[in-house]
Amino acid sequence: MDDMYAGDAKPNSGLKGIEQFISRKYDKKTSLEVMRELNKCILPYDTNKIYKLQLSSNRFIVMDYRQNEVTVQNIEWKKGNEVAEYTRVLLCYPLQVVIHDNPVSEAGRTFSIEWMSSKEGHFNTNNMSVPEIDQYLINHGYVLSPGYFKGVVTALIQIAIENDLVVIKNEIETPGFYYNSKTDSLTIVGYDAKPVDINKLNIALDLIEDLQNYYVGQEAKLATTLKHAMIAPFGFAKK
Repeated sequence: MDDMYAGDAKPNSGLKGIEQFISRKYDKKTSLEVMRELNKCILPYDTNKIYKLQLSSNRFIVMDYRQNEVTVQNIEWKKGNEVAEYTRVLLCYPLQVVIHDNPVSEAGRTFSIEWMSSKEGHFNTNNMSVPEIDQYLINHGYVLSPGYFKGVVTALIQIAIENDLVVIKNEIETPGFYYNSKTDSLTIVGYDAKPVDINKLNIALDLIEDLQNYYVGQEAKLATTLKHAMIAPFGFAKK
């Protein structure tokens, strides 16, 4: 998919042949539905549209897909005429936005965004909070006007939400044990209990017996240590 953006090629170059193939294979109604979904995956934003979000009565965040940048538009009235002034803020734009809503995390939403810039092409900010994304863009030189940058990433995410261009993931993605305070229960992700291996079980029991012989007179401390080691993953989940 990356080579659709190579060099000076237009963002939608390469799609014409796919459109022709689909139109020959399906009826007109089905073809339109298939192409609509395909475009949302490949080019989620309409390349003929300038997306904007109104921040106040005279200020807008403008995402110009064709110029590969984000600007702040200020509207002023001069001698009865509306005059728009644009300030370039961000030298890239979001191509794909994924919202992570972890059902057991209290840390809040995180976002995975695929960005497009004119000079460097695609890059990603994966599973980050908005402040972390802000700092990444600043550190990597994509922010052109720091004074206007505050709130821009939040506005871009809102533009994607309003235009139904986001993917929302509300499942736990990292394997482990998680405590769900709403249901007062443990959620197990990505863990499959394997059948008991009798040989390994016997080895473990022999090890415990050896430890008992080594810690003669300290059996209570040994038992406490072993107990804590066994329940530690679950204690961490609750924290």
